[in-house]
Amino acid sequence: MEISQYDGKTDFRSWKKKMKVLLSHNKVALVLENDLKKWSEEKLKKKKEIDEEAYNLIVMNLSESVLRKVDEIETPLALWDSSKSIEENLYEFLKMTLILKGKDQECFTPAKADQYDCVDIYKQPAFNHVLLKNHKIQMNPSSFPEFKSNSQIPLSTHSMFGGQSKGCPAGKVPIQRNKVDYEQTDLRSLSKLHLGLFGKNNIHPLTSTELGAHYATVQSTKSNPNYLYTGASTIIDLQNPEVKMLQISKAQMWLEDGPPAERNSIQVGWAVHPRIYGDNQTRVTAYWTADASKNTGCYNTMCPGFVQVHPIYHLGQRYPKISIRDGIQYITQPFVFKDKATGNWWLSFDNNVTIGYWPKEIFTHLDKGASFLQFGGWTYNSPDGLSPPMGSSLFPDNHYKRSCFFAQLKVMVGGGQLIDMQEADLDIFVDNTACYDVKTFGYQGGELGETFTFGGPGGNCGN
Repeated sequence: MEISQYDGKTDFRSWKKKMKVLLSHNKVALVLENDLKKWSEEKLKKKKEIDEEAYNLIVMNLSESVLRKVDEIETPLALWDSSKSIEENLYEFLKMTLILKGKDQECFTPAKADQYDCVDIYKQPAFNHVLLKNHKIQMNPSSFPEFKSNSQIPLSTHSMFGGQSKGCPAGKVPIQRNKVDYEQTDLRSLSKLHLGLFGKNNIHPLTSTELGAHYATVQSTKSNPNYLYTGASTIIDLQNPEVKMLQISKAQMWLEDGPPAERNSIQVGWAVHPRIYGDNQTRVTAYWTADASKNTGCYNTMCPGFVQVHPIYHLGQRYPKISIRDGIQYITQPFVFKDKATGNWWLSFDNNVTIGYWPKEIFTHLDKGASFLQFGGWTYNSPDGLSPPMGSSLFPDNHYKRSCFFAQLKVMVGGGQLIDMQEADLDIFVDNTACYDVKTFGYQGGELGETFTFGGPGGNCGN
């Protein structure tokens, strides 16, 4: 008996029915039964063989493109509810196979080491961008703003993300390999969910039009388009919230400008994002768009845009050390700033480690600066409607060894010096306080500066 391979485009409901018949024909349809009490003692003794045969049958009836998306799953397929999109089909496939594996929808086992390719610096993905064909690469900022890296928060230390990498030889730069190989159109289906707020008094455009996204942030209050930020920096506590398949949990800062339909955005921080990384690790993550993610933008270097210049440290790397509840707190300190000479937007971390930059050519409204800033947490729920934890997974309080925190919120306006943000310059935005929240503490002085805690357990947070 033969059936057509499922390629993500053919009718999924029909393929599912035929797949069930095929499994029954080969006397292994029992793998679709989650309740082991319904397995006979004889069948339980042969469960390993039954699982293996069912798994092999399913693999033989999936196309290469679908197999690339599920190549780390090692258990037989269980039938799932009918859906139309490849994303929903894959979610249910992964969910059911992981349930069979006894992991309750937990994500893939993390790889022992990050995988990356060493690419000729002049042939990296960025230069496939149509606006960068004649771009002259900038190896270093023309000048570095006055910046003091502060790791003197009591019992805290930096967790630099590149120490586990050997890096690349001269003339080459590391480009992170994608663990889950989604097409660009699929990446952009999520990209629309990653913009920040559009101003103090506006309805939040994402939570009102895009389902599943939730925020617990502080945002700049200044709405004067002539008051432009040319840089921003912050300390972010490193946590590893429990994120299930197709959920996302991030802690980051946003720099944005332009009207809603043409929004330019740069976002930097950490994320637990199984969909693009294929694991549950906390990783350095960035995102950009020049048109509210309609036709441009992506994570890290997954599309042309970001220019990598450092031979070791690169976007997508995991943080090797994560904060311990009631113990030592590990932090990261991203800094994004506009080069006064070239107009490019540079990204550096911690002790002035310059990773690379977003060229000015790819933006339409960030040429002079950003009119809007935002700091905090962002989550995206899975198709079952459940939102993941944010931050430390606990609601914020005044105990920074338990709550995830932001500290040293600093901005650059015009010149080359970072200054502390003030509580009066910030508004709180939380779209569902039953799931997440923010607690601000104002300016705390030299060690913490302007600081706040945020987070929550997530759950059934609505849309």
